[in-house]
Amino acid sequence: GAGIGGWIVFERVSKKQAIPVIVRFGLLLLLAVLLWSPCLFGLQQFGGYSAVAKNHAGYVVGWSGWWDGVARHFLIQQHYSMSSFLAGAGAVVVLQMLFWPITLTGRGGWWLAPALIVTTFYYGDLTVLAMLASIGLYNFKQELNNSKEVYATLGWWMLLAWILGLLLTTPLYRPYPRLLCPLKIALIMAGGMGIVATLKTCIGADPSQDIQKLFPIRKKVHTTILVGMLLGLQILMLNKNPSYQSRIAFEVMAKEIVSQIKSNEAVKAGTTVKLDAIIYIIAEPGLYYHLASLEDGRFDFITQPGSNLGMLAAGKIDPRVPTFLILGPHAKEERVQLEAFKQRLTHINNYNYIASDLVLLDDFPPSAIDHNRHLVVQLFHVK
Repeated sequence: GAGIGGWIVFERVSKKQAIPVIVRFGLLLLLAVLLWSPCLFGLQQFGGYSAVAKNHAGYVVGWSGWWDGVARHFLIQQHYSMSSFLAGAGAVVVLQMLFWPITLTGRGGWWLAPALIVTTFYYGDLTVLAMLASIGLYNFKQELNNSKEVYATLGWWMLLAWILGLLLTTPLYRPYPRLLCPLKIALIMAGGMGIVATLKTCIGADPSQDIQKLFPIRKKVHTTILVGMLLGLQILMLNKNPSYQSRIAFEVMAKEIVSQIKSNEAVKAGTTVKLDAIIYIIAEPGLYYHLASLEDGRFDFITQPGSNLGMLAAGKIDPRVPTFLILGPHAKEERVQLEAFKQRLTHINNYNYIASDLVLLDDFPPSAIDHNRHLVVQLFHVK
């Protein structure tokens, strides 16, 4: 919608050109509402969408937290870029080697490789992507102005609105690393145009021409060797790259928890109902899903997510069914409140695990994750 608005206002398109686009956009909106309406109607029995909106509002930091959000996102993407620097630098070196004879003959592109490598190392690959996206948007717009392609210009305005809109709004939300993904997609699209524009400047040729003219055969052997060396080095560096850290700790932990609950005296004593056990879990959705996936007829238990310690209040649980409580590492308030229920709880075990960078960066800046990497999940029996 924003792209269409910018297109109509700044390109001064005619009504004949604008009306069909507006109609299509209206149909898309109608289709989206119709497809989403069953979800909206299904929420009415739980108080409507207001409860969902209230939950999301708790994660909005607002304009006062905008700069902090920008800084956190910058540090996060820099953290990942530093660890995968070898891959980024290698790709740039390969690009430079392919066109080395051309870029040293006065085309002006000789500085490209060292500039991109230094920028990647100090500021992160997202910064390089933003630079290429800016080049791409600018150059493509110049080409569109010369070609008078009205509807291609609409696509340009939509991409610009996508990028600027997310640059403005993403830092307004709590800085989870995954929130940068939609922005990265848009920057990759614009960055592709930037790479084309940069290659045209460096080699003075149209990249759409015969590939053999751009990649001489005599360079292919050298390039293959170079790429092979860089890939080999990258494989050796995998253990230092947080993107490849193990994230199966909860899968293993869930099996251990179920095994320990099976051997609990309260469960072994049997029940007067079909159900063997109920497991409440607070503040760890990942572990909840792994536990739920283990539910089967051989050991008949139910996993219930809990938002607080309400299940410990008098009369809230069925005394005929052995009940267990799991507190995840983020249940800080609940751990403080446990003192009031200590007569009803028996501590069974602590499960230690090492969280990955991806998880820790949800709550901490990169400089603090090593001090918070060792986390604990607690298992209790509710008397």
